[in-house]
Amino acid sequence: MIVTTEGPALHITEEEWQERARSCEAFLELHATMGRQTPLTYSEVNSHVSADPGLAPFDFSTDLGRTRIGHLLGLVSQSSQYERGVMLTAIVGYLDPLAQQLGGGFFKMAVKLHRLPARSTKEERDAFWVAEVGRVFAVYGADRRRRKAGR
Repeated sequence: MIVTTEGPALHITEEEWQERARSCEAFLELHATMGRQTPLTYSEVNSHVSADPGLAPFDFSTDLGRTRIGHLLGLVSQSSQYERGVMLTAIVGYLDPLAQQLGGGFFKMAVKLHRLPARSTKEERDAFWVAEVGRVFAVYGADRRRRKAGR
C-alpha cells in the first residue's frame, strides 16, 4: 500500500490515514473478488473504514467529510493502480441511482495516473468508468477463480 498523507489531514494522523487506507483497500478487494459485480456506495465504504473503535465516520454533510472520503479513495486508487493495474475504487459510487454515478475525484485521479486524457468528454469519462469497473471485476475475479482451482 502506497500512502501519502498530503491532503485533507486536519486532525487525522498519518497512522489513521494508513489504517483507513488499508481497511478500505481490503474491503474493496474482498467485494471485487466475491463475483457479484455490484457497486458499493460511499456510505458503505465510510461505515467499513470507521468500524474500528476510535475512528469516527466522515461526515458527508460537510465539504471536509466529502473531501476526506475522496482523499481516502484516491490513496486506494493509487495503490491498486500501482499493484494491480486497475483503479479499484471504480466500484464505489453514489447511493442515489439518479445522481451522477461517481465523484469527480475518480476522474481527476485517472488523469493523474495517466489513465484518462485531461480534456476528456463526458462520454469518454463514462466509457472509461464502465471499462474500468469491468477490468476491476476481471482482475479480482481471476484471483477468486485461481483460489478455487487451488493455484
